[in-house]
Amino acid sequence: MTSPLRLVVPDVPAARALAEAWAGGTAVDNWQTASLRDGERLLRHGEADLAFVPTLSVLRDPDAFSVVPGVALVGGVATPVRLDVRSGLDAIHRVGIDPRFAQEALLAQVVLKELYDAQPSFIPIDPTGAEPADLDAVLRVGEEGGDGFSLDLGREWFEMTTRPFVWALLAAPVGTITPDEARRLRDIALDHDGPADAGTDPGMGGVTLAGFAHAGLDEWVNHLFYHRALDGMPEIPFVVIPVEDEVEDDEGEA
Repeated sequence: MTSPLRLVVPDVPAARALAEAWAGGTAVDNWQTASLRDGERLLRHGEADLAFVPTLSVLRDPDAFSVVPGVALVGGVATPVRLDVRSGLDAIHRVGIDPRFAQEALLAQVVLKELYDAQPSFIPIDPTGAEPADLDAVLRVGEEGGDGFSLDLGREWFEMTTRPFVWALLAAPVGTITPDEARRLRDIALDHDGPADAGTDPGMGGVTLAGFAHAGLDEWVNHLFYHRALDGMPEIPFVVIPVEDEVEDDEGEA
């Protein structure tokens, strides 16, 4: 890994607090905030060493990343994602989406199909322009909702699966992070996250794959494959932390 270690996190309280914990624990040298999409772009362009990357991006291009095990943005800690519904739930035929938010659009597709037996068309719209009047719903990521009815897609996912949604994984460019660095990042995150179980309530969340969170990740992979959004069942490229390192750490703490 290069030095200084450059980290990018989304501008949400849980991610900022974790970045500060990593910096205080000397796991990172400096950090900045950016959207998940901009963080991925900076990582791919060599302008960052670590970033939270949308889970879908890792699943679709696993050869591009080395993923820190156990660290994720889970459940309610992430930017809210809503579907503003202008018609009845039984009359959603056209959904407006910002094309940048592929994962959120796929989540909306899965939720509408599985819970409401709806298979609408998804219409790309210009986020800076006027929204077409003939849309039945609009996907909003981190925006204020309208005056009508909205579906909280994270909550809908939880109701459907009883598992929290895993929005992003902590990734580095492939082959650029060592097992020792990954272990240090993971351990600080586990200590920081505390005992709260991210699977007990959809409004809760965390920054690790503890509790039911890893099962939520598996559910997302399964649903993407079932809905043909993935060609196969990809293996997430987690950095392998040797078992002997874990044993040595335990013995050293005894």
